[in-house]
Amino acid sequence: MSSDSGARTAFAERLALLYREAGNPPLKSVSEAVVRLQRADERGRPVRVSAQRISDWRRAKNVPAQFIALAAVLLVLIPDARRARPVPVSKGLYDMAHWQRLWERAVADPVGERPDPSAEEEERPPAETPAVSGGVCPYRGLASYRQQDARWFFGRERSTDALVTQLCAAEETGGLVVLVGASGAGKSSLLNAGLVPALRERRVLQLVPGADPLAELARRIPELADVVPASAEPEAREPGAEAREPGTPEFARAVREAVTAWADRETSAVTRPVVIVDQFEEAFTLGSDEADRRAFIQLLHAVCTPDGPGEPPPCSSSSASAPTSTSCAWPIPNWPTRCSTGIWCSGR
Repeated sequence: MSSDSGARTAFAERLALLYREAGNPPLKSVSEAVVRLQRADERGRPVRVSAQRISDWRRAKNVPAQFIALAAVLLVLIPDARRARPVPVSKGLYDMAHWQRLWERAVADPVGERPDPSAEEEERPPAETPAVSGGVCPYRGLASYRQQDARWFFGRERSTDALVTQLCAAEETGGLVVLVGASGAGKSSLLNAGLVPALRERRVLQLVPGADPLAELARRIPELADVVPASAEPEAREPGAEAREPGTPEFARAVREAVTAWADRETSAVTRPVVIVDQFEEAFTLGSDEADRRAFIQLLHAVCTPDGPGEPPPCSSSSASAPTSTSCAWPIPNWPTRCSTGIWCSGR
């Protein structure tokens, strides 16, 4: 038996463990919760996962045909499991990137059962809108527009211009630019198909916080690796590291130095990079620790704040997409003062 032959079983056992940690909710309630998430696949079709399908995944009868369907189930189970046990019983149990690797190995398992067509069809709605002639459908339904869809992204020029203007203003004043709006209003589309193409002369770093936003930021900006662990793991700090705790001038200075080194390495352009954090609410819905969430926000603020009068920030701004329902964001101390402005985004 090959080393990969147990990939499907390992995936199923891991999912069963997460399910138990989430309190063994009724399969039907999980399926209904997936519908309420209003997720869409890459073709804009609503994601649906039946109770039977979830049961099959847990029993290793088959693996998800699409990761988007698995991700929707995980977004239901992980918050419940974290509420019951903030520190996962097994490393990576609350980490979406870890789950994607598990799923990829299970799908590629040469002896495991392949995802059957019926599984993929069940995760799609029964009716499908035919594509326009030429094979390209410019309407993405419920799915967000991506960078490659910019040519189809019309009617949001004023919003795009306003966002660019605020970013330019933030270059002078520092601070975060926060894009807010109701779920489904098109915030991600505005960032991906509106803002990013408008910043074509700039170095743009896009990321999604995930379950461990500090680790994700350090992964994308390696120079932060020596700064983030000191803030995220107090018990692991070296003597004297307390001076670099989040919220202190030393922490902000260390962050700016690290990001400046990254920016110098990544681009030789005169203009500064832009960091875009999409799905910002994941820092609250998936984040495991309040201290880490605070450190993440303080780190982003330091990234786009000058070190002193007349000095430029390492990045022109950090633009975060967050739904107005993320009320848990506001108890962060001085949160409003960390934002140069908020832009209301309503409707696609």
